[in-house]
Amino acid sequence: KIKTLHSLECSNCINLDFPTQDLASKGGTVVVTFLRDRKFDLRGSSVREIPRSMVEGLQKIRVVEVNVDGCPNLCRLPIEELLETDALVALHCSNCPNLSWPPPVVAEQGGEAVVRCLRTGVLDLRSQTD
Repeated sequence: KIKTLHSLECSNCINLDFPTQDLASKGGTVVVTFLRDRKFDLRGSSVREIPRSMVEGLQKIRVVEVNVDGCPNLCRLPIEELLETDALVALHCSNCPNLSWPPPVVAEQGGEAVVRCLRTGVLDLRSQTD
């Protein structure tokens, strides 16, 4: 296991199956974090949606966390496909004004609460303040 690798550039590798080209194009530190920690971080990016090919890569590595907080252009998340990854425990998606699902009241609860709500259909609002 390589513990000191901080960046891995592997975009434009047309024969590379994994990570997918969509993921590889996000840059070196994103790729390393994804491969080492199984966390996918797109915080603050201009992404409009997560492509199906990227979801396949997330499923393949059994991603545990997806973070798209603060993505102003994000308008769709492939919720059903993401939830097919049983290892997923957190989906951070707050401060995404164009995202209609999950709604802000759910997204603002934090990544673990979002996944719990999407998997069970239950949202615990007891910690909400007026």
